[in-house]
Amino acid sequence: MEITPIVSKQKYGLVAEEITRLIKENVFKEGTQLPTEAELSTMFNVGRSSVREAIKGLQLANILTATAGKGTLVSENALIAIANIDLGEVLMDGTMLSELVEIRVILEPSAAAMAAKRRTDEDILSMQNAIEEMEGVTDKLKLLRLGHRFHSALIGACKNRAIIQFHDSISLQLLKMREKDFLTSE
Repeated sequence: MEITPIVSKQKYGLVAEEITRLIKENVFKEGTQLPTEAELSTMFNVGRSSVREAIKGLQLANILTATAGKGTLVSENALIAIANIDLGEVLMDGTMLSELVEIRVILEPSAAAMAAKRRTDEDILSMQNAIEEMEGVTDKLKLLRLGHRFHSALIGACKNRAIIQFHDSISLQLLKMREKDFLTSE
């Protein structure tokens, strides 16, 4: 008989999730002071050490800031920090292969049009090299990696840092998921 151990979240993690939810719902607004540790402890029915640990974690994530004499504040860009964390969690979700492909299908044609206008000779050479390396390759895994290199070169040629960064995060996760599929299906 196989027994699965019961894993419960640490209280500070639950407190951090609740504070984050309250920020998302605009109960705790950006730039405003958070209730004191004692008040939060009472609100969440946990010890002050759990609240303290949650606050430390949220400070590391740039969601909260501690200011001498002012207490703990919700960061001015807390919602952006939360959105970035949420996006990271979505990208790490191994079940979203088709959704990541959809994003790439939407993003790449526009980026390619920008690349056509902004590309350099070096960009063209990089794409040509990737295509030439793909010629005659029969190993699916190697072809997948070379295709990734070509798409990254294409996106890089658009010269838009936000698109490049977003594409990289999506395509790296997509590459990992596809590699895993290839390795497990063989």
